[in-house]
Amino acid sequence: MEESNKEEVKQMAEENTNSQQLIDDTYATIVKEYKTSKMLPWRVFVETPSFMKLVGQLTNEDIIDLACGEGFYTRKMQELTTGKVFGFDYCENFIKMAKWQLNGKGHIEYMHVDCSLPIVDIPQQFDLVTPTFLLQNAVNEERFEQMVKNIWNLCKPGGRVCGLNASPFLTRENFNKAADYCVTFSTDSDSYFEKNATEYAVTYTDLNITLVLYWYSPSHYEKTFEKLGFKNFRWIELEPFADADSYEYWKTFSTDNFMIMYEAIKPSDLN
Repeated sequence: MEESNKEEVKQMAEENTNSQQLIDDTYATIVKEYKTSKMLPWRVFVETPSFMKLVGQLTNEDIIDLACGEGFYTRKMQELTTGKVFGFDYCENFIKMAKWQLNGKGHIEYMHVDCSLPIVDIPQQFDLVTPTFLLQNAVNEERFEQMVKNIWNLCKPGGRVCGLNASPFLTRENFNKAADYCVTFSTDSDSYFEKNATEYAVTYTDLNITLVLYWYSPSHYEKTFEKLGFKNFRWIELEPFADADSYEYWKTFSTDNFMIMYEAIKPSDLN
């Protein structure tokens, strides 16, 4: 390899490492604030009921929540199933808070795991895998694909994936729309909405939290899941579950929303 190419590869590797470290440092310092963000009105009236509707009725399913954070959705799903429930997150502070919040109620196996790297010690396979805000943190296409590989390996044949993510359909022109709900978006890159792994930021203005995310095209999501073997990948929009007086307000929020859900199935017959 020519020296110029070696330097370029080295620079890219350093940039990816620095980007990953920025994500790690950010989440490590905002644990309490991020937990509080789950009580923001748009999450209470739109995000949470929409995602739990997608998850659907549970009985005895085994579930793993990837990028579980402080365990908000992990706990909700644990209440609905008699099966085993796991939560993985790469932020150790999140895992500590998730364990603390169990407070002897229920049993969830929380583990400090970086889901962007190969997960070697897979505890078992699961009926339901929920990557909640996972893929938006992939700093490059290789990490993105590894995340989906982990999802595949953790999912039982015939199992289901229910994901929640920053919307890849959000255009730069619609960045300001979210400001009405105390959320703002920004990017310094001209490649947003054009090049995968483009960095951008989302700020929850009520809590003064800023997260660094990475944009990937909708087709990249779809093709990567298909490449790994998943079937029936589909996008699902959030919907309002508010009282009649504020329904129109939340209906506007859920149209061209900055968040979206997705679902995919792992075939029962892998032959």
